[in-house]
Amino acid sequence: MRDAAAIPHPEAVFAGARGLGGVADAVAAILTMTLVVYWPYAFVLDMRTSVNVLGYSLSVTVAPAVIALAGWTLAPMRHPMQATIPAVAAIAVVALAYARWYLGLSETSDVSIAEMVGDRYLVLLPCYLIAARTACNLEWFRCWAPRAIILNGLVSAGLGIAYSIGIVQPSVLPSGTDFLALSQAEIATRASGLFTGPNGFGCFLVFPLILCFAIRLKWGTRMAVCAILFAGILTSQSRTAVAAGALTVLWLSWERSVSFRQRLLRTALVTIVLFAPLQFVQESVSHLGYRGDENKLDTAVRATKTMIGVRALFSDSSTILAGARPSEIILGTDVTQEFSDNSYLQVLTSTGLPVGILFGLSLLWLVSNSAETGCRRQRVLWMFWGAVLSAALVNNSILWDVYMFHAAVVYWLLIKVRAPLTNADSVLRNCPAA
Repeated sequence: MRDAAAIPHPEAVFAGARGLGGVADAVAAILTMTLVVYWPYAFVLDMRTSVNVLGYSLSVTVAPAVIALAGWTLAPMRHPMQATIPAVAAIAVVALAYARWYLGLSETSDVSIAEMVGDRYLVLLPCYLIAARTACNLEWFRCWAPRAIILNGLVSAGLGIAYSIGIVQPSVLPSGTDFLALSQAEIATRASGLFTGPNGFGCFLVFPLILCFAIRLKWGTRMAVCAILFAGILTSQSRTAVAAGALTVLWLSWERSVSFRQRLLRTALVTIVLFAPLQFVQESVSHLGYRGDENKLDTAVRATKTMIGVRALFSDSSTILAGARPSEIILGTDVTQEFSDNSYLQVLTSTGLPVGILFGLSLLWLVSNSAETGCRRQRVLWMFWGAVLSAALVNNSILWDVYMFHAAVVYWLLIKVRAPLTNADSVLRNCPAA
């Protein structure tokens, strides 16, 4: 174990920053760290201030987007072609809006502007990946960012647990919200933590769970943190997040064990660690109500909503090229009469096949990694990708700005190491064990 002096001090932020490129690296990392610390609390701040810019929340949407764009512009041009992707994407968003208006897919110019803002992920997600990659090159960021994400996860999980017990009310929900209507929609029966939706809350908590196995923590401390985070996931009643969280803890606990006997012992202990929060949450949410036995119904509803999107996308040649018509995406006022809950189809119905496919290929290029990673590190990454891709399959997670930003940061935190993850190594190579 290393002593506390091994942790980078604040003055180390600009240490080794030679020339304008080095200073730009450090400033980009500071901006990225600002979003890591601030963004999970932006929803609460928005409920208190309600400041909008052109109809969009300053604290939740506008300010984080400006910071992310600033982080991208300050990122060094070590990969010049990749760094141009956000600029090309911005041009594509404007051109797509004009094409949709010209083809009659957008009824008015106001609709076109709203669609451009809705397609901001085409620009911002590459910015997140580029800024996070730059920030993760710096030792101090690799040291403090995982701890900040885990701490924010614990705060959010604690709020979800407190809500399920009945200690706090859903203060994050918009003011004037009809709580009875939310209860009937099975939203108020599920905790949302610091977020405005239970699915985003649950899926976000999977990231600090994974990071618990990517930093140096004593086994007991790691299991205590995992128990709190998993309890928070359970209060969200998000089935995708619960499955991803349970598999992450069980699999990575097994992988980090040295001997077969230790693996069996730790698997048994981890099962108890996961079972205890499950029993606690089952008792504590009884006054709110459960999602119930809705798997068959939910599967049928999701299939119906997905087919609405498929039919809207392949309505005619213009929708295939530039995206679906809003009138064909929303067929009525009932939630079963509108397309949602599939990020892959969401991108295609918003942009059309050509732009959607190019966007997917650009993301694959941005996350490509030429560095050698060990077997254990690859397995951690597989758990990460499993959680992210499965969440995208059954949610509109591509539209969750704060979630996608953290996905980019966590991905590069898992990548930017010089050696495989072992029992004696971690992302925080120069940080002491807790």
